[in-house]
Amino acid sequence: MKTPVRSLAGAISLAALVPSLLVPASLTGSAGANDREDPLPRVPPGFVVHPYAAIAGTPTSLDFGPGPGGDLRLYVADNTGGTILSIEDPGHTFAGLPPVTFASGFGGPLGVLVAADGTVFVADSEGPRAGPFGTRTYGRVWRVKDTTGDGVADVKEVVLKDLPNGRHNTNGMAFGPDGMLYVANGNSTDDGVLGGDPEVDPWSGAVVRVDPSATNVSLADLVQKDTLVATGMRNIYDVAFSPYDPTKLFIPMNGADDAGGGATAGLEDSDDLLYLTDMDDMRIVGYDEDGEPILEPVIDDFGFPSCFYNIARKGNLEPYDNPSPSVISQFGPCPKETVPRPAGTFGLHVSADGMAFQTTDAWGPDYKNDAFVAEFGNFFGDDVVGHRVVRVEMSPDGERVVRHSEFLTGPAPLDVTIAPDGSLYVADFGGMIYKVMKVADVPREVTININAFHFTPSALTIPEGTTIKWVNNETVLQIPHNITGDLYVKADGTSEEGSEVNSANFGVGGSHSFRFETPGTFVYTCTFNPIHTAAMHGTITVVPAGN
Repeated sequence: MKTPVRSLAGAISLAALVPSLLVPASLTGSAGANDREDPLPRVPPGFVVHPYAAIAGTPTSLDFGPGPGGDLRLYVADNTGGTILSIEDPGHTFAGLPPVTFASGFGGPLGVLVAADGTVFVADSEGPRAGPFGTRTYGRVWRVKDTTGDGVADVKEVVLKDLPNGRHNTNGMAFGPDGMLYVANGNSTDDGVLGGDPEVDPWSGAVVRVDPSATNVSLADLVQKDTLVATGMRNIYDVAFSPYDPTKLFIPMNGADDAGGGATAGLEDSDDLLYLTDMDDMRIVGYDEDGEPILEPVIDDFGFPSCFYNIARKGNLEPYDNPSPSVISQFGPCPKETVPRPAGTFGLHVSADGMAFQTTDAWGPDYKNDAFVAEFGNFFGDDVVGHRVVRVEMSPDGERVVRHSEFLTGPAPLDVTIAPDGSLYVADFGGMIYKVMKVADVPREVTININAFHFTPSALTIPEGTTIKWVNNETVLQIPHNITGDLYVKADGTSEEGSEVNSANFGVGGSHSFRFETPGTFVYTCTFNPIHTAAMHGTITVVPAGN
């Protein structure tokens, strides 16, 4: 994961600016504007993005799994807290319940994956220690279970250990059609030589697979031809199986990006790439005594660190030799004629990380089977790039990128996942989780919970004709509340004080409903007493129903 120390301040400022604003493209412009001075999240017309949950740490990975009563539960890897959080969402609308700790004690988890039975798999990292590949940083994969049904894990077992990496750790995971667990393992250097412990061929920058029921297995004890899926990549963050052919695996990769201004001699920037490998590709290596072919797996080697790509400098996606003489002397020249080509490029420095396919019909045929990739971005230099989620469209055979475009801009996203209903969830480095849905999918009646001097959710975007129902659920003080309009900003930009949303005071268990018919933004509070007025604030943004 590329997280320069100086990026932290930028991420914190993002979180401070975006905690409660929900922005429809219809009122602010499309995502294509990509205004770097304005960190508000933006999506294309017809979609809505809004804050779904906030955590105190750094959400690096998301996945859905079964929750209580048949509801889904969102699992979140919190890298800085070393925990896996879970978020219940019984209403399936705008905001989940407050996150709770599902499991803890991890070493900077970067990946979370949930099986159909609710078993949670976690990829994390151990600090430098002695191991089968020397003293270095190692990654591992855990299997975590809640066997009592109380929402907290009580079983925690290592599945796979001794994955050699370094500054780029063990990251995303996916279940293959063969039932195996596929794991992205990072590498330790910037260009193959500089920046970390020696690379371990072929396990550095590789995808490996393991039986998810295994316990405490060392990578060093596994058979390479059965375990290694693909190698020769730099800082891979995620893996995603193709909806076009489930035996094919997409892998977003981060290129070298530390050469700015010639800071490191012999190191050159290279593109972030999207690779495609076949999990069960076989080749004939001979014949047995009966004349039957003897097969062995084809393990793609994408050429890093020997091979570099820089489309801005070269004008194409043809590989060329790493410019570092140390790399070539140690690893040899790039096998330009035989190295598998990338399926596409994301360009320089964008930090292409989490990836998910829109396999549902929720967004219509135009979006079916498109990929969405989180571009974490950089926080240095004059050319700031990334900080967006891109939509990636594939060729009809699903084997190469034909177009990619901005879909969401503003956050510094690390991962994306798509719920069974087609909604897109985005993990932002600043601590926010955003939800993106079609405007047409916003329910016609939405409940806002009032408790502990808060409206939850405090900010919504709804189509005209939607009814909002505020319910007083104060559990501590059990005091009345009301809804009082502060400001109404009309769609034409003019504004007036107050609004027609006003209610009388209503006690615990009481409610107030209002149907919004006019586009614009309604800002409201509770005026039961000055403490309420100071603490309680809400915003309803109404957009045309057909937008």
